[in-house]
Amino acid sequence: MIVDAADAGERADVVLGRHIAGLSRRQARNLARAGGLRVDGRKASPATRVEAGARLELDLDSGDAGEPPS
Repeated sequence: MIVDAADAGERADVVLGRHIAGLSRRQARNLARAGGLRVDGRKASPATRVEAGARLELDLDSGDAGEPPS
């Protein structure tokens, strides 16, 4: 996804959790920690602050997303 101006300055995990249906911030954070997050092609941590126009990629197969208990 491409970060829009409204999300600039936010943490990557917050932006992903907000815009990907069915994905919580916790799941985005866990996938990022497992190495599944890239910002503009570079590996990034869940706390990475994103800029408008940045490209976020999340590999949903990169590890356990830590599904919250039901």
